[in-house]
Amino acid sequence: MSSSYYLQLIFTLSLMAVILYVTLRFTKTIQRKRFSGEIRIIDRLPVDNHSTLLIIDVRGKEYFMSLSGKNIQLIEHL
Repeated sequence: MSSSYYLQLIFTLSLMAVILYVTLRFTKTIQRKRFSGEIRIIDRLPVDNHSTLLIIDVRGKEYFMSLSGKNIQLIEHL
């Protein structure tokens, strides 16, 4: 096989590696925008096995909530 074949093979593999790298970077950027972290759990206090008290921050506003089983309740806006 000639040297031009090897050069073409190296070029093609390099191009595929660059395309893969750019694609992975692009998907990470989209994922960060989708899950921008606008909701943060500031503090969590387990009351028993099935209930928890939470202080959460949603876009700069803090809320005091209770979480038990399948029930979520807003107790107070702080």
